[in-house]
Amino acid sequence: MEPLRYPLNLVTDAVPVITLQPATTCLLLVDVHNPFWTGGCVEARARSYGILAEFSYYYGQAPVAMAAQASVLTAARHANMPVVYACLGYFPPHAPSAFQEAMGWRWDLASACGSFPSSLAPVTGEAVFAKPGWNALGCPDLEHVWQKKDIDTVILAGSLLEYGVRHSAMALADAGYRCLVLSDATTALSLQGRLHTQNELNHGLVKLRYVAEYMLLMERMEQQGQALV
Repeated sequence: MEPLRYPLNLVTDAVPVITLQPATTCLLLVDVHNPFWTGGCVEARARSYGILAEFSYYYGQAPVAMAAQASVLTAARHANMPVVYACLGYFPPHAPSAFQEAMGWRWDLASACGSFPSSLAPVTGEAVFAKPGWNALGCPDLEHVWQKKDIDTVILAGSLLEYGVRHSAMALADAGYRCLVLSDATTALSLQGRLHTQNELNHGLVKLRYVAEYMLLMERMEQQGQALV
């Protein structure tokens, strides 16, 4: 019999208060590059295999999630908050990781595979890191940048809530970062996967909020210098 409530959250302490401050908070966009959007590499492969129907939930959400991510990005830039991109793929002369070889996803980020929708494209000063697998902290240079800037809190949005977002959020929490996942600024492969993953994430050092709440928090942070979540 399925429990009425997610059991792990019943036996763990409440997530500590997260303090958002421009100097110590970073927006992390995970896998918002070409392969994960309409017309990208994943859709092309699904179409060639005749299984596009299995991705109907995913691509049905994609335009809404992209618009939400664009709003999140604009607000972060307006607040002078650092923005970082972590993208599954590789930059030559490096080779695809063993994970990418196994998946058959050998995406050269210096090619069209590393492009972004215009609304999500990085601007000067925003770093794009190649990650070998799902976890954004798989890019060691990313954490080095955060350590130099004293980043201790990460706002997270992006593609594949069940994979890239989930693995990144858990790795961030394991590394001691406070993490705020913007649930409606993510895509998921299925509704069931979304609900299960959101329950799974919401403990320890990870909180989930909607983009509308994030916008209010950003306004408060600009007015008062910080915002508590």
